[in-house]
Parts: sequence; C-alpha cells; structure tokens
Amino acid sequence: MQSNLSDAIISYIYLTDPHKLKFDEKLVNFNEEKDKSSYESLLMQIKEDGQTKPIYIRDGLVIDGKHRCKIAKELGIQVRAVDIDPALSDDKAVILANDNIFGSRNSSSTQLAIKAFMLVEKFGYSDVKAVKLTGLKDKNSIGYVRRIKASKYDKEYNLISTL
Repeated sequence: MQSNLSDAIISYIYLTDPHKLKFDEKLVNFNEEKDKSSYESLLMQIKEDGQTKPIYIRDGLVIDGKHRCKIAKELGIQVRAVDIDPALSDDKAVILANDNIFGSRNSSSTQLAIKAFMLVEKFGYSDVKAVKLTGLKDKNSIGYVRRIKASKYDKEYNLISTL
C-alpha cells in the first residue's frame, strides 16, 4: 500500500478512447451531476484549452472524470488519463479523486457536511476523520446531515441531493 496518495499514480499521462471506458459507479458518483451551466463551462474550457486534468483509472475502471469523458465523446477527442495503483482502497481513492473538493473555498459548509457524511456512509470513515478531511469547523455537521437524511422530508423531497 502507498505511503501517501501521490505515490498511487503509477503511470504517465496517456490518451485513451472515451467510448471504451467503464466506470466505477461508487467512486464516480461520489460527486453529483454538474448543473447545465457548470457542464457548459467545463465543455468550453476543454474545447478552448484542452483537458488540463487527466481522468483517473484504477484497475481498468474510471474512478474520477465522468464529465471529462462525456465531453471528450461530444468533442470527438481522446481523453487524457493516468493509472492509479489497483491496490489503492476505495476509501483512499475517493480522497485522491476529490482532493480539489475537500477544503475548497468554493464549497459551502452544508456541501462539505454532505461530503463528510458520504465519506462515513459509503467509505467507512469515522465522523472525526471525515470532518478533518473535509475541513469542517463544526464536528456536529455530520450528525445534522444524518438527521436530515433520516427524516421523512428527505424521503419525500430528497433534501440532501437538493442541498
């Protein structure tokens, strides 16, 4: 196992056909779908400047980069990729693939609390570790999300996904 996450990248950047890629649904779905405006912004950026961040592939499956793959298909271009050590566990892979989200100034406390909750629920992190990784100030934030998730209102209105 890798001593740190930067050692998990085991290849140079290479080009691959986005039509042939398969996805690790658990990892690529950690992030919500981009809204139309954000997607179009990424599309324009890739169209004008190229794909600056490669997708991550672990053991033949994309673990990060579903939007970049979709855009590459639309533009008829190959996608830039790097291979990740197949032995890297899901809980470490989700951190590697989302390093730009955790501690981001662009994420609200609510969004970070939901990400922390997902780290606990889907990847087995403790509340304390998830709070630390996401940079949350309030250690009770995950508990708040947990209560919302368990409420009848989340079941009826899908509040967590909306937030």
